[in-house]
Amino acid sequence: MQDPLSSGRHLTGLFKWTLTGHKTRNIVEAEEAIITADDMPVEEEPKASRQPEAETKAGSDKANEDSEEGQEDAAVHDVIIRHDMLIQRGDLQQYLESSAFEGRKKSLRVLRGQGIVFAAGGRNHIANMFIAIRVLRDVLHSKLPIQIVFNGDEELDRKNQEYLEKRFKGVTCINAQEVPYPEHHRTSERKGFALKAFALAYATTFRKVLLLDADNMPLVDPGPLFLDPAFRDAGNLFWPDYWYNAWIDESIYSMFGFPVPWDGNGLHHTTESGQLLFDRAAQPDVLEWLWFLNSHANYVYPRTGGDKDTYKLAFYLAGRPEDFHQVEHWPRDIMRSVSNNVSLAPDFDTRLTCLG
Repeated sequence: MQDPLSSGRHLTGLFKWTLTGHKTRNIVEAEEAIITADDMPVEEEPKASRQPEAETKAGSDKANEDSEEGQEDAAVHDVIIRHDMLIQRGDLQQYLESSAFEGRKKSLRVLRGQGIVFAAGGRNHIANMFIAIRVLRDVLHSKLPIQIVFNGDEELDRKNQEYLEKRFKGVTCINAQEVPYPEHHRTSERKGFALKAFALAYATTFRKVLLLDADNMPLVDPGPLFLDPAFRDAGNLFWPDYWYNAWIDESIYSMFGFPVPWDGNGLHHTTESGQLLFDRAAQPDVLEWLWFLNSHANYVYPRTGGDKDTYKLAFYLAGRPEDFHQVEHWPRDIMRSVSNNVSLAPDFDTRLTCLG
């Protein structure tokens, strides 16, 4: 079988694979086959059985009653969570004024490394991440060190950890469960979108980080991004999402006493967190607020669409929203249609840098 990564012309087929949602528990499988959507079996939906009309109406009434009760319970739960978050906000502010945080800032300032961080995100994304690393190393010849942060052996078992570290030079696997949890934060799971925030705030050993989603496909060597003046000046760099004026619940800002950032600003672009640059020593307080938000994922994510818009809010909570830097080029400027959840992210010269 021809090596699917022997030349750049095969990248289209590979990227199609990353979109099919193919699952594998063993990374070795990812090198042995290219799976396309046409190869995937199609399961027939079971035929619905017809129920008597009276039974259907009774069941519908009961479902409506249960739904109303569930909504009331959810509303009460949200009030409790909001109250707890406001209390914990005060506790975190005290930590940021403590000698312990001064020590934390010093430990970040002595870091010198820079590199790429992937949050494994579970078995579903193992194959995608593996292909992205192969492209970085074998096609783009990127020499940036890579750290893979995962949440326990169930997400990335020992066999695959060893395989990745042997297969690719400069790749290190970090088990988030073995990283000391910050005692000044509420206990929370490090999985899903929240794993990305935890990886950036606490798990990685790099000072300067290019955080990539596992299904983000670089098109050029991302190394020069670390040298871009915009990143060096601001200490952070974010890209806008494809969608403008996307919905965010205003309450996620107003509960902390902030005006919504899109008031009076015309078109408002949310943030795409599939790729971002961050100097951890430049904004250590922002990292603390970032985990504060993501550790309350059950409350925050339904109001922000996941982790992606918690980054800007973290700058607000740190008291310096003006330091949040997002490039002005819109993906919509270079693209008129999107299929299969593909977005194109332009770099600072409007050249394409990533598919993700």
